[in-house]
Amino acid sequence: NLFDIWVDFAYCHTEDLWEEIGQAIEKSDIILFLMTKDYQNSKSCRQEV
Repeated sequence: NLFDIWVDFAYCHTEDLWEEIGQAIEKSDIILFLMTKDYQNSKSCRQEV
């Protein structure tokens, strides 16, 4: 693969979801962020950003 793609629902399997997300973001060379209206209205999704 040219890129390793990390998606939270595929890789977060522990109770420390935010820690896993934070580590994945810190290890990233590139972050592509796509936002829908539903995402924007979600409190947990806004926290993720």
